[in-house]
Amino acid sequence: MPSALSLRTHYSPADLRLLAKKTKNNNQRKRLLWLAAVLDGMNRTDAARIVGWIAKPFVTGFIVSMNRDLLVCATFMQAALNRG
Repeated sequence: MPSALSLRTHYSPADLRLLAKKTKNNNQRKRLLWLAAVLDGMNRTDAARIVGWIAKPFVTGFIVSMNRDLLVCATFMQAALNRG
């Protein structure tokens, strides 16, 4: 069985929820809320269900791409937090 993918924790769940509240992009909002739920300790599959995702391979693919593109995401999130 493959090992679980780790999630980077540069931002707190509260920061991610704040960013989700500010964004106008619905897909981005779902991704941020999913990350916040997982960082709060929710099972990844259950977190996927609450944001409307069902397919587990999609969630795994999202984690891989999120970790790969973290620098871009971190830069965007920091800019959004700085804007207040």
